[in-house]
Amino acid sequence: MPCSLNPDGTVDTSQITPEEASTLRAQQVRLSMSPYYSAVGFFLHVAAGAFTLKAGTEVKAFGYQLGQDAIVAGLPVVDLGSTATYTETNLQESGKTISGQAVHVRGMALQPFPDAEPQLVKLLFANLSARLVFAGGLNTYELGPLHHLAGASGLFGAGDSALGQSFDGQPFPKHNLTNGFPGIDNFMPAKEGFTWWDQGADSQMNIILRVNRDIVIPQPPAVPAVAGNQANLYPIVGYTPPTVIKAIFSVKLIGDITAPRSMIS
Repeated sequence: MPCSLNPDGTVDTSQITPEEASTLRAQQVRLSMSPYYSAVGFFLHVAAGAFTLKAGTEVKAFGYQLGQDAIVAGLPVVDLGSTATYTETNLQESGKTISGQAVHVRGMALQPFPDAEPQLVKLLFANLSARLVFAGGLNTYELGPLHHLAGASGLFGAGDSALGQSFDGQPFPKHNLTNGFPGIDNFMPAKEGFTWWDQGADSQMNIILRVNRDIVIPQPPAVPAVAGNQANLYPIVGYTPPTVIKAIFSVKLIGDITAPRSMIS
C-alpha cells in the first residue's frame, strides 16, 4: 500500500483513507517479553513407613489453566489447597497461547519453589526426565534429565529438610542444592529457537516430566521430648515426622511474544 512519510519517518495519515488506516492497524503486531509459566508438583503421602513415587508417573506443564483443578500437573486441589492461581500459571486456556499470541521461545527454565523438600528435589533431579510435546503428542522432543533445565533466577545454597531435626529442634539434615548460579540468564537454551503458535501443528504445547525409576524415602522415626538432666545435660526437643512431603517446580519459557494489535482505540 503506497503512502507518504513525515520527515520523522512516521506515516502521513492525512494521505490515507480511513479504510487504509484500518488495514494498516490490522497488520501491526505487538511485541512483549511477558513470560509464560506453568507449575508442576509432586505430593508424596506416607504409606507403609515410606514416601514413594512410582516409575511411570507423569506431570504436565501448560496442561491446565487458571481456576482449574490442576490434577494433570500433580497439583490437585486436595493437596494444593486451591484451584490454579497466578502463583501456578498465567494460561487462560489449557495448552493454548493467549489471544492469538505467538511465543518465540529461546530457552526453558525449571525453578523449584522455596518450600520444596530438598531431599525429594535431589532425588527428582536424579530420576526424572523432561520432554517437549506439541499437538497432543504428534511432535515430541526429549529434553533429557531434569538437571538439564537450569533455573532462571537460580537455585543455589542449602535447604532445610523436614525429614529429621537436631536435638535442639533445628531442621536436620540440610541439603545443598544448585542447578546453576542465580542469574536471570540461567536457562536451557533452544539453539535456533521454536515458536508455539495458537493453532496448527505447533500448537497445544506441553512440557512433561516423567519419573523413570521408583523413588522411595523412608519416613524417619519420631523422637520423644526429654527434659534436661545429668544424663543428657540439655533438653531434647520432640520431633514428629511429616506425613506428606512436596516439591513444586515452575516451568518457564524464555523468549518473546508477538500478538495482533488491539483494534480498540
